[in-house]
Amino acid sequence: MKTKYVLVLALFLLPFRSLILSAQEIKGRVYAADENKPLIGATMRVLTEDSVYVTGFTTDEKGRFRSDIKLDNFWLEISYVGYEKNVVLVQNSDRKNVDLGIILLALDSINLESVEVVAQGMVHKTGKIMAYPSAKQVEAATSSLGLLKSMMLPQLFVDPVQESISISGVSGVIYRINGVNASLQEVKALNPQQIARVDYSQLPSMRELDSNSGVLDFILKEPRVGTSLSFGGVSAFTTGFVNGNVNFRTNYKQSQFSIDYNVNYRDYSERRTDELETYSYPDGSVLTRDKRGEFAPFGYTDHNIAVGYLYKNDKDMVNIRFNNQIGSNYNRNRQQMFQEQQLIGQRDIHSSFSSYIPSLDFTYSRKMKNNQGVEVNLVGTLANTDYERTLTDHLDGQTLSEINNMTDGHQKSLIGEVYYWHEGEKVNISAGLRSTYQYASNLYGVNEEVNLKNYNAYPYVQLQGSLGKVSYTVGTGLRFQQQKQGNESVNYWRNTSSLSLSYKQKYWNLQYSVNFRPLFPSLSSLSEVVQEIDSLSIMRGNHSLTPYNTLRNQVNFSVWDNKKFATVLTLVADRSFHPIQQDIFYSPTENRFIFQENNQDYDVNYGAQMIVQMTDILDLFMFQVFGGWNYYKSKGEAYEHTLNNFYYGAYLAMTYKGFQINGTWRKPMKSLYGQYVMTSENNSSINATYKWKNLNVGMGIMFPFTKGSEYRTEQLNQIVTSDRNVLIRNNRNMFYVSLSYNINWGRSIFQSNKRLQNSDRVNSILKVNDN
Repeated sequence: MKTKYVLVLALFLLPFRSLILSAQEIKGRVYAADENKPLIGATMRVLTEDSVYVTGFTTDEKGRFRSDIKLDNFWLEISYVGYEKNVVLVQNSDRKNVDLGIILLALDSINLESVEVVAQGMVHKTGKIMAYPSAKQVEAATSSLGLLKSMMLPQLFVDPVQESISISGVSGVIYRINGVNASLQEVKALNPQQIARVDYSQLPSMRELDSNSGVLDFILKEPRVGTSLSFGGVSAFTTGFVNGNVNFRTNYKQSQFSIDYNVNYRDYSERRTDELETYSYPDGSVLTRDKRGEFAPFGYTDHNIAVGYLYKNDKDMVNIRFNNQIGSNYNRNRQQMFQEQQLIGQRDIHSSFSSYIPSLDFTYSRKMKNNQGVEVNLVGTLANTDYERTLTDHLDGQTLSEINNMTDGHQKSLIGEVYYWHEGEKVNISAGLRSTYQYASNLYGVNEEVNLKNYNAYPYVQLQGSLGKVSYTVGTGLRFQQQKQGNESVNYWRNTSSLSLSYKQKYWNLQYSVNFRPLFPSLSSLSEVVQEIDSLSIMRGNHSLTPYNTLRNQVNFSVWDNKKFATVLTLVADRSFHPIQQDIFYSPTENRFIFQENNQDYDVNYGAQMIVQMTDILDLFMFQVFGGWNYYKSKGEAYEHTLNNFYYGAYLAMTYKGFQINGTWRKPMKSLYGQYVMTSENNSSINATYKWKNLNVGMGIMFPFTKGSEYRTEQLNQIVTSDRNVLIRNNRNMFYVSLSYNINWGRSIFQSNKRLQNSDRVNSILKVNDN
């Protein structure tokens, strides 16, 4: 009788606050309070007491739900689009079944983006997926990248050891933390237990349409500690391979101070480049060179140091971050050159590149009445770079030719952006204006100085809403760019537009996205500088390059069973109009082959990919298999090429408490851009990790049962054809160990919700690529 009164009281208070209940099996019905009708597909999410996602299910066609929960204590979150969320704290001490009866959800005063369905911890929204890590995934994850990999997001490839992320094979992913565009180093600094969810967009929104990839936004829980210190590293036993990080956070009143340091070190001794080249002269003669590589050393060291300050109250937020990137690399190539099986020379190439790039990032945001706000972001960047390259051809102690390339580069930039957002009852609106100024002054050799200026402005607007079961996101913007070299300048105006539509049913979702955007030539491509490649070839910039447009279409069809199974079919159709691609022609006056970029006719890509994944098999295993096909076609003034490519791969993991073992393998993908066919890395790995309290240890093997990591680039030009193969033998069966430790104390009082951050991607120096 007493239990009955408690349940009656709980149901009365449920729309207003969280409750404490006891149950083993829970069941009930969810109704709309305004219409007293069942809510079909209402989302039920089970979370641990620490708000970590465990499982999810939805109501049936009569608004009913039923589930057995094995946890002693957990939160039950009930939500439906357009209605206020209810949360229940369930305690299983009595182990009694409970019928919650009819749960009424009141209308929400703010109708946010349309939630579609929960599947395997994933909530599908217009243009993105909200992915919630499970308690088992968080428990076993030793790093943020390791957690991201175990979440098996569609078309997302994560390599926690080499610290790389790509979407559909395309790098350049935009990272965010609580809405801000962060660096990969900041993402690596996150503790897996901090991550509440990951918002994943395969295609960029209006603000990021200058990117060629998608967006990963890491939404963090409210910090539970006032001060944290973490450090970690990965090191190989068989070669010079080290990744390390130290991260510090402390909170005082309404302020937070942070220091982050990351280092990536490589020192390899066995890299070899083999290349077969054919040069066709105007008189019909042909020269073929077989360059057989010898193992030679190369390496790099990158340091990233950042100091930050954050102030936040109920309305205002100020964030200041001083970033420092310090990098250096060295390369050496040794090759024996043969012509008609006769040794004609030996080639030695030495090159080095160093850079120091400091930047200061300032952001201010303010929340206003009626669910709206404004944010201002300013980023100033300086870049100092130094590039040196020496190529020597010799035979029997005699020097045949020697080429020296030297560039001293200096660049400065200022990026400013104002962003406004408003969350309405039916439609969300956001708008902004971003402006960028860049100035580059590069000294080539000892007396050739090139000054380049670039200014662009980008106003944009975006709307989000829903019409019945169809959710939409639509946006447009205008790109203005002024490029100036010396006394010559040119102005460009280009439109950007995007549209995303999504239709949902109980166990499937169909989404279509299209974006149209311009791409502008880099400062390095625009310079009229000439760089010698070797005794036969030179590289030249092209000041007459013009921006080009890309049209990208993508369809995603997802099916799931709300328990363990999910599959995604993706179709793409992309076209670039007058893309910037490299041309090669022979110059009789210079008696050299000229490598120069020009605007060509078009590049086309059609593709399809199928992903199938299963989770929680026997409460231990999860796997993902995928396969796909791509068709490429490129056309220029003097060429037309096509390529068909099939690829596939698999990921398998076993998780038990704090222990996880996983393996990854994928067939290298081929892609065609202009006149180049590129074959991606032959990626494979086996990894095991164990997590005990704040200590994480692991070990693994990269590239097992292979010759090492391999890359291939084929040049299809009729004037100069080549086939270049690179092998890094040091990576063969590379055994490594990892170790990290976290120390936390005190208590925090807030977390940041910054929406903007910009950075300048420095690329103003024309360099020769020997690998």
